[in-house]
Amino acid sequence: MTGPDATIFRFDSATLPEDERFDRYRDLYANGSDAIRLGPDFAARVTAWASDRVTIYERDLHDVGHVRGAERAGQDGFDHLLLTLVADGAVEVDTGRGFAPVPAGSGVILDMQRPMRNRTRFARSYNIRIARDDFLATIGPVRNLHGTILSADGTALLIDYVALLLRRMDALNPPARRSAIDALFLLVAGALGAVTGAVERPATARDAMRLSRIRALIDAHIADPALGPDMIVQRADLSRATLYRLFKPYGGLTSHIQTRRLQLLLLALNDEAETRPFGELALDAGFRSEAHASRLFQKRYGIRPGQYRIERAAQGSTPVPLRAMQFLDDTMR
Repeated sequence: MTGPDATIFRFDSATLPEDERFDRYRDLYANGSDAIRLGPDFAARVTAWASDRVTIYERDLHDVGHVRGAERAGQDGFDHLLLTLVADGAVEVDTGRGFAPVPAGSGVILDMQRPMRNRTRFARSYNIRIARDDFLATIGPVRNLHGTILSADGTALLIDYVALLLRRMDALNPPARRSAIDALFLLVAGALGAVTGAVERPATARDAMRLSRIRALIDAHIADPALGPDMIVQRADLSRATLYRLFKPYGGLTSHIQTRRLQLLLLALNDEAETRPFGELALDAGFRSEAHASRLFQKRYGIRPGQYRIERAAQGSTPVPLRAMQFLDDTMR
């Protein structure tokens, strides 16, 4: 893994012994779904990119399906929306009403708190995972979007943009990457609006620019324990009331800052080269005490940071794609 905002991993079944290919792919997705082999020509290539608000997977799949049953949905901590954009081939998706085709040039949106299954004979697709809070705050209400198929009219530009974004992602600096993700969210809202009618935008263009600027300010000062509304109001030149309004859809300003700090800790604990004690990592992330950071980490991820680090260290012999996928899954809990 190269960082929170970069290419995270690549998986290619063709590089593996034939008798291990499907098993390794099934293990890759085991946290969130059960992979099913559909035929003798199974093959898979997956590349994952991550930014602070989304994870994007480019997948080339042959003869494989995935099942996310009721026993997983709503029980495993995943709380995000998955947008699948089909660039070539076709995917079939069933959200409880039977399989529906999602042809090339279109897409489908899925709520990971609800059951679903899909199957692919051949498809090249872009799969975008967006945390629910970010979806609500920057794209619009979820309502009954689960299984909604997006038409080519609203999706063609979005597919082209994602393809270009992924070619450029690693070269973008953090501010440029944040702006690129803001543009992605606008295009997703537009694609949804083409199917469901006008999407109620939660923020004006001016508010979106303010949010982007304040997020950058927060990231630049995340290690400062004094980071809070007083500092941000002074540096961003806006009122306290406006600041609180902008971050209300995210659970509030304090919640957003804590989430960013916890993401930094999660990244550090996944870094094999990082050997400093957790208390030092917590202070570097802006927490005032190790105990406070530890309590928040356990509350969010369901495990004490020390145990999390031990379990990740024990995975030293685990293939990099699998370790990286587990890290990405943790960021969506």
